[in-house]
Amino acid sequence: MDFITSAYSHLCGQEHCFLVDGVSLPVCQRCLGLYLGAAVTLGGWIAAGLWRRGLPTGRIVVLHAVLLATAMLGGLHVLEGGAVWRLLCGVWTGHVVSLWLAGSARHLGAEPRWTPRDELWAMGLCAFVTLLAAWPQAWLWTGWWPVSAVVIAGTAALAVAAGAAVGVVAVRAVASVRADEPTPETRIPAVRSGGGSSRPLR
Repeated sequence: MDFITSAYSHLCGQEHCFLVDGVSLPVCQRCLGLYLGAAVTLGGWIAAGLWRRGLPTGRIVVLHAVLLATAMLGGLHVLEGGAVWRLLCGVWTGHVVSLWLAGSARHLGAEPRWTPRDELWAMGLCAFVTLLAAWPQAWLWTGWWPVSAVVIAGTAALAVAAGAAVGVVAVRAVASVRADEPTPETRIPAVRSGGGSSRPLR
């Protein structure tokens, strides 16, 4: 417990933490929501087959923009609430960020478009993580270790999604540079003029 709490002290201020089994969780309520949202979203993203798709459609973009704007107002304390409100703001952020990071990595390659069924899956996933945040009593009872395991899984999910997006960008950048380099077939051969000097063939 102490090791996990100490490790997350570098990522979280560890204020407003839930008490589970009489012990504070290693992250605050907002960060708990962030990692919970990321873990559940990417798990659902894989289970629903959305990993085959790229970036979401316009309707999902609008939904996510509203969620992020609301979470931002919560983070800036413009909209204040209690523990559940902080958890909701974190869940919405983790849900949107993880889905877009993963979708961006897939979008950079060839991908099929989202279908109406995919949109329903995404909306259902959003509703599910919102319900988890709105009713924390439904899962906090599982204990300190299971909840902390979800935190660690969410951290890994965000790291993998971000790493995948950055990795794909790097690979495409290297491939683009190599494609621009002249090959032996495309180089203009040089011929010798009558004077013995070399000049490019026009």
